[in-house]
Amino acid sequence: MNKRILIYAYARMNLGDDLFIKILCGRYPETNFFVMCSKDSSAALNGISNLYVIPGGDDIVQKSISASCDAIVNIGGSIFMENDKWEDKFNQYIKRMMGNKPYYIIGSNFGPYKSVSYFKSYKSVFKSAEDICFREMYSYKLFSDLPNARYAPDVAFSYKTVKFIDQKKQIIVSVIDLSNRGKLKEYEKIYTDKIIEISRYFVQKGYAVSLMGFCEYEGDKKAIGQLLSRLNHEERKSILPYYYAGDIEDALKLIQESQYIIATRFHAMILGWVFHKPVYPLVYSDKSLHVMEDIGYKGKYTTISGIYELNADETYEYLIKSGPVNIEQQVYTADLQFEMLDKLLLK
Repeated sequence: MNKRILIYAYARMNLGDDLFIKILCGRYPETNFFVMCSKDSSAALNGISNLYVIPGGDDIVQKSISASCDAIVNIGGSIFMENDKWEDKFNQYIKRMMGNKPYYIIGSNFGPYKSVSYFKSYKSVFKSAEDICFREMYSYKLFSDLPNARYAPDVAFSYKTVKFIDQKKQIIVSVIDLSNRGKLKEYEKIYTDKIIEISRYFVQKGYAVSLMGFCEYEGDKKAIGQLLSRLNHEERKSILPYYYAGDIEDALKLIQESQYIIATRFHAMILGWVFHKPVYPLVYSDKSLHVMEDIGYKGKYTTISGIYELNADETYEYLIKSGPVNIEQQVYTADLQFEMLDKLLLK
């Protein structure tokens, strides 16, 4: 009889998280997976043959599904960020993890966090997990004294591609909405100004520019709309929006066929490297810096707080002269995210 696994994930039509779920389900084709997701966010998940999408997801439904499953997998990246209402989410984790099902946490980082109580609270429940595999050494070191804690590179590094797609004279600029990101809000105008400046520069060099949104729910589409509203009719022929709407393969194809990536989104950076593209990171979160440190990244990047210094000419020169980043080790070892789950599902 096929194993049954309940997935907890960020199922809000975010390209990175949808790819995580696709990779997870594809790795274990003989396993039946269940995930709770709203109908509006399920486009990417409906095509996965061994995944059953459950609309809604109140406590009663979750408890019922959990009772019939062999284990629970919590897969996602930034799923342990402290905010003002963190106790509510923490109490959910207590309910989930203190049950009688093996609980696997795959692909996450921890933080950002600011209080000792937040750290200690999560450490107390992490002890109950069957396995917790972090995607950056910084997070792993916080919990390295836990015997069930491990490190392996981000799940997206394990994405296997065999297709060769011809490149176009095209650059992707991945965009996020800073208006809902706390202290980063103050940089919203200069960030928008710089994205427009760089986009126009590449158009002058003969490139098509794709302003790429990874997650409408988090405001990427809104931010791109604001950028487009400042362009004239002629510019909008070469600077075009791309809104991820659940077609993972189409989104990955766009990355593959582009020559360069300017990456605000974390997974724009990772997938750019996976597809051997020169990438210029615009870093809005420490998680990007931590992964860059893990892989020994020596290339250029700009933080959002330092966005004033971003120069279109220097960015262009860097991208056309730099080659792909060597991530051979990360690609080889990213599958270790699933090392413990393999023991359950690949018996």
